[in-house]
Amino acid sequence: MYANKELWEKLNEELRKLLEEINELKALHASKPEDLTDCTGILGYESEGQGDGLVGFYYDNENFEGPFVKRLDRQIDINLVNESPVDGINFENFSIKWVGYLRVPKTGKYTFISKSDDGH
Repeated sequence: MYANKELWEKLNEELRKLLEEINELKALHASKPEDLTDCTGILGYESEGQGDGLVGFYYDNENFEGPFVKRLDRQIDINLVNESPVDGINFENFSIKWVGYLRVPKTGKYTFISKSDDGH
């Protein structure tokens, strides 16, 4: 029926993965409570964090679009100079989206800093 069965199966698998990711993100978005001081009702909440990191979605463009490489990042401290963040991603134009939770040691204000060479 299809000229290239392997290609069709690969595309089907990629589509299945994307739909899985979309459903995970929808569930994450839907589970956000109004009161962010108590996170026990949030999907993925752990009273004692495992410290396993954040899930990184690496896109081969600046727009978070299309196919991606998914990787568990145990530490977010990336300094890339003419170097790809992961195999299969161009080092010149890429975007990264991290999903997960951060455990903070105490209540207070925290500052997160991001620097990029393209200003995005």
